[in-house]
Amino acid sequence: MNFKIESTGQLNELRPKNEDPKNDITNSISSLCLKNKWLSSEEVCHLLMISKRTLMSYRSRGILPFAQIGRKIYYKASDIDDYLDQHYIKAHYQAERRSL
Repeated sequence: MNFKIESTGQLNELRPKNEDPKNDITNSISSLCLKNKWLSSEEVCHLLMISKRTLMSYRSRGILPFAQIGRKIYYKASDIDDYLDQHYIKAHYQAERRSL
């Protein structure tokens, strides 16, 4: 089956409604903000942009709490969010500009 698309409007008609990239990002962020959401080690590594070995180090040093079922390890999304909040550094430039 071949299609000839002459305008972006036609292309948008062919695209499924849930394929809007902005909605995908928004849905991903909002789903991660759920307090009861559990993340796998792979998801945490991807979110924090760290290696599996670094994540293992965070676990052994007690930096990130986790739950283990068999060989599978899970992390609460709220714990990851708290960890990021603890390491948030405000820009000095913004504070200086406001005082001027």
